Amino acid sequence: MKSFLSSLLLVSTVAAPSLAQSTPEATAQPAAAQPQQLAQAFQPVAQANSNAAQPTVTLSNQMKGFYLTGALGGNFPTNSTGTEITNTFGTDYSFTDNKYGGLSAEVGVGYDFGNIRTEITYAYDGSTLANYTDQFGNYQYNGGAVSKNSVFASAYWDINLNSRLTPYIGGGLGYSNLIVGPSGDALAGAGAYAGYSAGAFAYQVKLGLSYLLSRRADAFVEGLYRGMSGYNTTDNGIQYSYNNYNSWGVQLGARVRF
Repeated sequence: MKSFLSSLLLVSTVAAPSLAQSTPEATAQPAAAQPQQLAQAFQPVAQANSNAAQPTVTLSNQMKGFYLTGALGGNFPTNSTGTEITNTFGTDYSFTDNKYGGLSAEVGVGYDFGNIRTEITYAYDGSTLANYTDQFGNYQYNGGAVSKNSVFASAYWDINLNSRLTPYIGGGLGYSNLIVGPSGDALAGAGAYAGYSAGAFAYQVKLGLSYLLSRRADAFVEGLYRGMSGYNTTDNGIQYSYNNYNSWGVQLGARVRF
């Protein structure tokens, strides 16, 4: 009997530490780790929801305020009519100038109010005299590089389509200075015309489409018509009156807000 009691006491003594190790304090460790594991499991879902919550850039949430603008393209001058007013070649002598197109560029600063934008820009239009037609025939020019330098104050209406694509329309008023280089023809000879410089009232009309790259920047393509009103000039002592120097054009550009 003593032997049986001794064995029972020995078993209870060995089992006691094992039971102590299985107390609630020990089993609480995995439970404490569960919130952290759950947070890690839901982290990708939260990130995906955060990305999905980013709104598409539209005219409504694009940045407002000042911006820089720049564009490059080409211009295609229309025909213009010149009239000789000193009667050197006889009464009512007139001719029609035809031109080759060339490079156009425009840079400036603007302010975005939302649906309305305003700009102050400098515009350059290059071209070349091609030929002229009068009552005696058609003659090819030799030379005659032309540069038109303009300053415009313009306003534009952006049409909100609630997408990245935003059409716009607008125009501006300003001043153009025209510089025509020396030229000649087969009839008068090479270098017969010294060239001239003249300035006059100018205007432009534009129709374009912007693509909103971000809240700060957008790219655009636009068609335009630039006009320069009539002007008088003198070339080699002969006075002429021109009705205009107008052109069609297309430009690609960008705006960056700051």
